Amino acid sequence: MTRFTVRLDDMTAAYFDAFAEQFGGRSQAMRALIEQALTASRATQSSLPEGGGKQRLEVRLTQDDMALLEEAAKARHCKPTWWASQLIHAQLRGEPIASPLDFAAIFE
Repeated sequence: MTRFTVRLDDMTAAYFDAFAEQFGGRSQAMRALIEQALTASRATQSSLPEGGGKQRLEVRLTQDDMALLEEAAKARHCKPTWWASQLIHAQLRGEPIASPLDFAAIFE
């Protein structure tokens, strides 16, 4: 997995940390922002690559099921979309679910 490093002044970092709490931490917030930017870029017909042959799937859940999914993902320090895709992958292939935890998440 590729790692990106960003330097921020202390005040901006404090604001970002407060923002990142809703995502479960800095890494998850950065991933969400990057995905959002790339999705917006693709929507405007940008020349960015599409992501290695991955396909998109829309799943509609009840509010209760979505709340359960969000809770399960938060407990694993990952996004609900990542957790759902891992559950599907494990079910289809009969393989164990990959761990979403990185070293930062373990020590937070």
